[in-house]
Amino acid sequence: MSLGLIINVKDDADLLIRNIDYHESVGVDYFLVSERGSSAAELEKINDFASQRPNVVVFKQNIADMVLDSPEFIRLRIILFEKYHATFTSNWVAVIDTDEFLLPVSSSILHAGILKTANLVALPRYNVALPRAGVDAFYEKLASPELLLQQEIIVKPITLSPEKMREEPDIPWVMHRVGPKVMTSIKSVSDIAMGFHDLVSDTAVVRGCPQDLLILHLPFSSYERFARKVANMKAHLENVGHTLKPGEAWHWRRWVAELIDEESIRVEFEKQFFADTDLLKLRQEEVVMTAECFFHTLVNQQPGCALL
Repeated sequence: MSLGLIINVKDDADLLIRNIDYHESVGVDYFLVSERGSSAAELEKINDFASQRPNVVVFKQNIADMVLDSPEFIRLRIILFEKYHATFTSNWVAVIDTDEFLLPVSSSILHAGILKTANLVALPRYNVALPRAGVDAFYEKLASPELLLQQEIIVKPITLSPEKMREEPDIPWVMHRVGPKVMTSIKSVSDIAMGFHDLVSDTAVVRGCPQDLLILHLPFSSYERFARKVANMKAHLENVGHTLKPGEAWHWRRWVAELIDEESIRVEFEKQFFADTDLLKLRQEEVVMTAECFFHTLVNQQPGCALL
């Protein structure tokens, strides 16, 4: 059995390289990089890296002026699947972004029990809980899945909304509940949801959700990356923002509207990292725990590990 990833990227060349290196260590064989309008310098890094890896193919897709969920944009998502299967032969493929890392409870994603019973898997995503010290410790854990199991994640997230954020503006967005990502052995796809949270196929679909596999989501790593993402989204929304439905991309619309200078961007970024006292409280409330402890709770339906 083999596995590939489709990875969406814009400008995050260094994070993409970390992502691929890590995923090779947990059983991923092939990588189709959906390049979505990176700067010339970042694109050069991506292409140079891919040129040294025969299992990495870069596929350029310019979505800058495309309306979200338009027929053209939906078609681009389907084309990704078609391109992947035309390039690689594997049993399974998942679609992620550069800041998402599949973590199995064992040494390989392919050991996940759900792969024996389902053909469409909803991979649950959990935001990582990072201390004020920053992201370096997380990067060090990418050296192996055993280390990454010790990464703390937010296991009791909050469903945020524009209204909730207006009422309680000090809540960090990283506490927000994020949707799953798709992993499938289905080859024929007729529709794919925005964000790659679900898909439609004429093939008989058997859905499943694993208890021994999840995604660690790293939405915040460096100030420079966050500021670049805000700038990229501002440019995108200036072109197509008027076509969004109520509630779509609300967090990006909020950031674009409110983060108007370096100071406001930095304040929002730093809010996403926890002071030691806050982390201790979240651990005691079992809002935050290591991925290893959380897997234990899923399998045994009981409290995971002793909380410090």
